[in-house]
Amino acid sequence: VDGSNLSFWISDTDIKVARRTGFLEPDENFYNYQSVLAKYKDYFFDIKHLWFKNSLYIVIYGELFGGVYNHPDVPKVPNAVKVQARIQYCPHNDFYPFDIYVVNEDAKSYIPHRDVERIFAGGVLPYAESLFRGTFDECLAYDINFPTTIPDFYGLPSIEGNNTEGVVIKPELPLYFRTGDRVILK
Repeated sequence: VDGSNLSFWISDTDIKVARRTGFLEPDENFYNYQSVLAKYKDYFFDIKHLWFKNSLYIVIYGELFGGVYNHPDVPKVPNAVKVQARIQYCPHNDFYPFDIYVVNEDAKSYIPHRDVERIFAGGVLPYAESLFRGTFDECLAYDINFPTTIPDFYGLPSIEGNNTEGVVIKPELPLYFRTGDRVILK
């Protein structure tokens, strides 16, 4: 998703929201993130309590997106803020999760992507669903020229030329370079 990086840091009693460079203040002007937090706050607490009840906290990483959908049959959403310029996903602002990071007293790690998919499979919000699984070479050969699938999630009509930004390639289980950075290709 071509949007703005956003993460939700969820403990048993609190949710903090961050952009790539740091935590956001509750009244900070950042792409209408407050509406997304209000929409999913209970859902995020449910994920923490149902799937990770023994962890100190979890971080759900994703992209804040949307705010414009220029199609004659789709009305504009008041107070929505345009996040990206090139691709149109939906007329409102929303969140697209792609990773979950779990922090316990003695360990912290990203969970495998199949588990991320299992957690978000309920259809409450769009998420980074695997488009293809294969060898590294097969993944590199995957055709990245196709219309974005996100408007389909909302039942929106298609827009000509509204193609995806690209794809992300990740190993089945999180792998790390010696530097500590994860192995991920965009």
